Formats: sequence, structure tokens, C-alpha cells
Amino acid sequence: MSLVVDFDLRKIEYLYTTRCFIERNLRGGLIKLSRKPKSCADDYACIRFDGAMKKGVKYTLDVSFRVKTKSHHMDFFLLTQDRQVIHKIGEYSIKKSDKNSFAHFKADFVPDIDGYALIGIRGGLLYGPLNFIIISALSVKEAVSEADILRQRLDAVNANIDRLKRLVEGVRNDVNINYQREQFIHWNESRKYGETTIDAKKRFFSSLHTEDEKMRIMQRAASVLLREFDRVCRKHEIAYWLDFGTLLGAVRHKGFIPWDDDIDVGMLRKDIACLEEAVQGENTFIKVTQHYCADRFTNNVVRIRYLDDDVKVFVDIFIHDLVETDDMQAKWEQVKKYRRLFSDEMLKFKHVDDTPGLNREERLKIYDPQHNRIITERRDEYNKILGVKESSGSAVIWGIDNFDCFAAKNGGIQTYERIFPLTQIEFDGTMYLAPNMIYERLTEFYGDIYSLPRDMVGHTHVARTDTQYMKCLEALEKYENMKC
Repeated sequence: MSLVVDFDLRKIEYLYTTRCFIERNLRGGLIKLSRKPKSCADDYACIRFDGAMKKGVKYTLDVSFRVKTKSHHMDFFLLTQDRQVIHKIGEYSIKKSDKNSFAHFKADFVPDIDGYALIGIRGGLLYGPLNFIIISALSVKEAVSEADILRQRLDAVNANIDRLKRLVEGVRNDVNINYQREQFIHWNESRKYGETTIDAKKRFFSSLHTEDEKMRIMQRAASVLLREFDRVCRKHEIAYWLDFGTLLGAVRHKGFIPWDDDIDVGMLRKDIACLEEAVQGENTFIKVTQHYCADRFTNNVVRIRYLDDDVKVFVDIFIHDLVETDDMQAKWEQVKKYRRLFSDEMLKFKHVDDTPGLNREERLKIYDPQHNRIITERRDEYNKILGVKESSGSAVIWGIDNFDCFAAKNGGIQTYERIFPLTQIEFDGTMYLAPNMIYERLTEFYGDIYSLPRDMVGHTHVARTDTQYMKCLEALEKYENMKC
């Protein structure tokens, strides 16, 4: 019976000489270490953990890495703060196969000192020009006694019992009132001295991050797509804006919502054809895909993808149209009416492929060219009835061939001024185009965006398999550092 406690990877600090370089992403993922030519091969790249070690307690160093090096081995040491060797943890012999895949080193050690210490890495990454080590996972784990395990399990059981009691009480009374009470208590307990509630909320959400390594790798691969998409759009003066969960993540987290794994942008219908033409004329690694999917609803799915079809992450493009109206609610009721008619008529083209292993998009994709032509023609007829315009209008609506139940309930029609002129917002370290009235648009969709989410669950659009994980890693290594 055993249990381990991991040090917080986000708080690892890397110490290195002037000839050692690091490329890292504190949200998770790859960490690359390398040196300039003519560096001293006996120097260390050191890692300091935000946590003190205890003398006489057994720890386990667990590292996953890939190397490009002429060295035949890598050494791992435990060092004092002034880089004096306490003892050697172990040595890893580098095989030829390790240069094309991730190697794994794991060894136990017992510190001879109490307090903060360093893990020293010496060998492969410090040997000759243009050599490096890419670390994909690193942890130091402390063994825990059986008594501690039992106590922690008992605490977890008691916490679950208390949680169930609260849930039952919430059902017995008014669930919403209970939810609001928990919100009130949480935010008041979270506030620091002199801090306002809204500042506490912003600080809380900005501190959230994903603990799922595969999800973060896929998020970063999707970010690379978005960055290239933005480059093409700006070069060709094509308007788009971050929307829905991506816009929400930009405001609250300056990046992805930690439990989300896709990217949403909005575009006017007329600009999608311009985007397709622009991408085809560029020397780029992205492509635009567009097709209809149909089961209960028929939707026009437009996405930005990698040219390599084996990399499954994507950027969703949601189609919007312009209409002229002086009665927003009446116009939206009209749009919903014709959306229902459109969906009912298109049920005759319902397509479900039950072949094992297909994702939802592949199962519902309509391949018949004649069916696709009929759907497009009928969509255009309804848009004509609705008064959809190509380049002007007082309102922006979610395209009749592109919205679902969420749009029908939450902000499917917006004033033109809510979207245009476009502004900018940071997402994952890059500035992107955003709606003119960001908070008003988000409030229309989600209500209070700084309210504790009722369901902090994963939004899995791409299966997090080992194969897909490696494909995304390959895409990151190839494209992440390209200049826009």
C-alpha cells in the first residue's frame, strides 16, 4: 500500500548558467533545455522545487524526456542550494531509440539534509552544439506512511458524506438559493484583506489551470492553429472574432477554460469564402474544411484544421449573418421559426454511420453532393425570406444552418454594435480580434461570467489517446515557434 505526493510542476524554478537556455510553458507541456556551443559538459541544469525535502524520507525522481545529443548517458544528482553534490541519484544510458521517442528515468533517493534542494541534470543536454533535452513530465514523489494513507482516506470519506448532506439539503429546500449561498460564502472566504469581491473572483479564475497533460498539449496545438488562422486573416483583412467559450476563457483565464479543449471564433458568412481563397493561396500548414452534418439537426460545420489529418484538434468557425430590424425579439422569433422548418425538412437527409471508431462529426457527415446542394439551396431560400444581407444590417444573427438549442436560448441575435467595430483581447499569450462589447456579449450567453460554474466538467471534442497526444506533440515541435 503506497501513496505519493507530487510537487507542483507549475512552481518548478530552473537555474542555469549564461550558456544554458530554457523554453517552457508554465501551463504544462514541453520544457526544452539546451546550451550554446563550447559549453562545459560538466555543468548542471538545476531544478528547484517549491517545497522542502525531509532528511531520511524516501523520494522518487520520475522524469520523461527526449534527447538530441552525442552523449551516451545522463546523470541526475541531488544538490545543495549552492550546487554542492549531496549524492548521485542515478545514471541513464542513452540509447539510439531514445532520440526519436520519450525515454523514462525513475530512481529512489533519500536526502541527507532537511530543507530546499536542487535536482541537477548533467550530460545529454550539455554536450556539444545544437543538442537538447525536452522534458515532458517530471516529478519528485514523497512516500507516505500507511497511517497517513488511512487518515487521508477517512478524511475523503467524511468530506463526501458532508457534500452529500449538503446536496440533499439543497434538493429539500431551494437548490438555487443554496447555490447562491455557497457562492456568497466562497467569495467572502476567498477575499484577501482590502480586496473587493470582483477582484477576488478575477484572481481565483486566473489561477485555475488544467492538470491533464494530454489536454494541455491539445490546447497548445489548437492555439497554434488559431495563431496561423489569425495571421492569414490579418494579412488579407478578413474579419473574425473570438467567441463563446474561447472569449470567456480569454477574459477569465487569458487562455483556455481549464476543462475545455476547443477554440470558437465567429465570422460573417461572406468572409468564409474569402478565408478559403486566402488559405489556398498561402504557404501554410492549415486548411479550411466545410461540410454538413445531420441527425436531429442539420448543421454547417466550418473548421480550421492542420493539413495533416491525423492531428484532430481544430478551430470551430460559427457562421453569422446580417439582418436589418427595428424589433430584435420579433426578428429572432422569426429566425427560430425558419430554423425549425429548415431542420424538419432536412431530416430526410439524416445520416448516421455506425462504423466503430468514428467520432460524432464523422458519423453524421453528409457525403452525397446532391444532398449538400439541396441543403444549401434551401438554406439560401430561407435566408432570403429572413432578409439576410451580405454587407450591412442593424443586427447580427447566428446563421440558420449553424445554430443549436444553445443559440435559441442564449443571445442568438445581437445588435451590430455588440460585435463591430472589433477590438482585441489576449488569449494564450497572443492578441486576437474580439467583439466590440465583450462583457455584454458574454453576459448574454452565460450570465455572470465570474459566478462559480455549476458543472466544471471536461469538454472532450478530441479523444485524448496516446496516439493523438504524440501527433499533437509533433505538430507543436514543428509549428509552435514559427513567426506570425
